[in-house]
Amino acid sequence: MKLLQREQLPLIFIYLLQTATLLTLLWDQQNLWRLAYAGMISLFFLLLYLLIRYFFHRKMYAQLTHLPKSLDESIQMLDHSPLSHAVHQLVHKQYQLYQDQLLQTQKKVDDHLAFINQWVHQMKTPISIINLVLQENPDPLLDEIRHEIDQIADGLELILYISRLNDFEKDFQVKKLHLQTMIQRCVYENRRMFIKHKIRPKVQVPEDCFIYSDEKWLNFICKQLISNAIRYSSGKGQFVEFVAQEVGSNIQLFIKDEGIGIPKQDIPRVFNRYFTGENGRKQRESTGMGLFLVKEICKKLGHSISLTSEPGKGTNICLQFASSIHPYKKVRLL
Repeated sequence: MKLLQREQLPLIFIYLLQTATLLTLLWDQQNLWRLAYAGMISLFFLLLYLLIRYFFHRKMYAQLTHLPKSLDESIQMLDHSPLSHAVHQLVHKQYQLYQDQLLQTQKKVDDHLAFINQWVHQMKTPISIINLVLQENPDPLLDEIRHEIDQIADGLELILYISRLNDFEKDFQVKKLHLQTMIQRCVYENRRMFIKHKIRPKVQVPEDCFIYSDEKWLNFICKQLISNAIRYSSGKGQFVEFVAQEVGSNIQLFIKDEGIGIPKQDIPRVFNRYFTGENGRKQRESTGMGLFLVKEICKKLGHSISLTSEPGKGTNICLQFASSIHPYKKVRLL
């Protein structure tokens, strides 16, 4: 009703102005009652017009007052009045144009991601061949080349996981994992990096420690955290520790390093996209995407991640997993 009043305010103003003008021109004390009667009839017809207009357009006014919560609600037919029908056609046409533009944009994004995935897989083939050639030649002088090849492979893997993040649900398989085996495999896969930076791993995960998660995505998380721990411990720390403990119905995994630590002002932003921080600017290899991806994947897996750090003493990252199947009852299990 308030919208109707605001919409018809010019009409009401013109009506009052017209009525006042006519009363001024036709003023006659002998016919005063006739003028009053005519004015009342005129006011009656104005109110009748406003009521009829509101009755036929009440659904349109209600929708314009209470905005829709979804696109489907916005294109619903309101009533059969000419104005409402015209508004419905306009909104429906805008909705169609929006959907067409959205589909075109989505197709461009899908084509771009398909190209990236194809390119990454094509790049993996020569890298695998180079690795095979290097394995046949144990010359220590080639260690630096092996390290650079590993860096390229990790970069390609990072690109691949970034491109798959939006379609996470299509590649999500939860199963029961032996945490100790999982950590030992991640350490073995990063063995050359441990050796190059002279860092020793210490795995203190109980034999009977099991969690529920997606093995592939969790392996990526651990590799990113291990890579950071080693990189920022090089030349300072001696160990990277993996400690697991049970807290209630959850399992907590701590990854501790003895590296340079993170400045206090950078800690709240370390999981932000593209944030490299003070330490990252000193490391040319830092992209600001590793911890961001770890945080996003943890959210999708239902895990939590937190971080504490002290400059000069190292960083401690805590991953918390569910030790029961309950949180994953609605997802695909193996």
